[in-house]
Amino acid sequence: MKAKGPLKIVLFGAPGVGKGTFAEILSKKEKLKHINMGNILREEIKKKTTIGKEIDKVVTSGNLVSDDLIVRIVKDEITKVTVQKDSYFKGFILDGFPRNLFQCKELDCEKCKGNPKLQRRSDDSEEIVTHRLNTYELTNSPLINFFKNSNCNLVDFEIKRGLQDFDSFYRIVGRHL
Repeated sequence: MKAKGPLKIVLFGAPGVGKGTFAEILSKKEKLKHINMGNILREEIKKKTTIGKEIDKVVTSGNLVSDDLIVRIVKDEITKVTVQKDSYFKGFILDGFPRNLFQCKELDCEKCKGNPKLQRRSDDSEEIVTHRLNTYELTNSPLINFFKNSNCNLVDFEIKRGLQDFDSFYRIVGRHL
């Protein structure tokens, strides 16, 4: 039996493995809002808003944006999907969130329940990527344990061949849609 309410998917994976690409394809196939934190933050930087300037300093140094700001942005994006009765979207995919246990716990709230050419980003220097991978390794295990102990379906899937793996990914995830 399918769960009532919006469909909620959280994608985890090391930087550069293809989470964003898979989320984009899945979001179109299943009418899900792709909430990509990296894209949202880059858009704020591009707009040069006050928040965008603050984010730019943090991201350029290879660090992560404050939990409070990230949580606020995510909750606003989720509300756009879950509160609107006539929303086009059947749910959402979180990409790049949560990154730590605090964010996991904030996500677990009533409001939230409801081979292409390589493209480089401005924050893709070797030092920053190494820092991001190290940070991912340190924070990922507690997040996976959090979701294993929550009332949700946890799907473990490793992207090995890029987009060639999407059909296998979709079959596995499809069992839970």
